Amino acid sequence: MPPDKSFNLFSNILNLYFDERPQYCPKQKAAAEALSNIEFLQAGLGQGALGSNRFDKALLVTVLGEIPDRLKALKEIAVALKPGGILSVTETVFDPHFQSRNTVSRIAAEAGLVPEKSFGGRMSFTIHFLKPYPEEDIYAPNHRSA
Repeated sequence: MPPDKSFNLFSNILNLYFDERPQYCPKQKAAAEALSNIEFLQAGLGQGALGSNRFDKALLVTVLGEIPDRLKALKEIAVALKPGGILSVTETVFDPHFQSRNTVSRIAAEAGLVPEKSFGGRMSFTIHFLKPYPEEDIYAPNHRSA
């Protein structure tokens, strides 16, 4: 099931896209599915368009290899995630711009994200990365009071 359907009842969704050509533009598909909880933003990742501490989850599905400055993009996503937020990255070897598990993990770590869960095998995988809570955040899970 596509993420827009599975999250439809409880979520507001931001769809970031950069190509207006009809075959790539998500607006028509959302309209055809009568999805009204999607905000559309035409911009490239790494351009600072996402803001900060806005999102609980971010999904990158077979697109990381197409982003020119991957580190800058993941840093922007890390800033845009709320503390405790999850970035889910999915890659498959059938994508011509495939990024290896090691490459994805290295870039995410450089962006300040921490691996939480990993699924899949050599042909395709998904890794969930966590945006850490600030150490002084008393609402963070596992916080130890003095």
